[in-house]
Amino acid sequence: MTVEAKMKTLLEENGMFPEQADAVMELAKADESLKSMTGRWQDDEEGYMRPILTAVWVAVRRCAVQWIDENTPKAWYRPMFAGSEATDGA
Repeated sequence: MTVEAKMKTLLEENGMFPEQADAVMELAKADESLKSMTGRWQDDEEGYMRPILTAVWVAVRRCAVQWIDENTPKAWYRPMFAGSEATDGA
């Protein structure tokens, strides 16, 4: 599975529809904090140590909260991405 597919799967497992997860991934790919992932989103996730994937997931979760607040602020799944209660699924 690619790093991008892993992140998209985690977004969906935490309540997002596939098209919403796609929109968040577009935000994540453009996010300055994930600039180091440019050209690496299609890498096999197995090539990354868990702490790296966790760091990417933390940044993707932040992008998810931004997307939710701008597009679906009353989404039931917002708490899955915000705060300390958000899961470390990476």
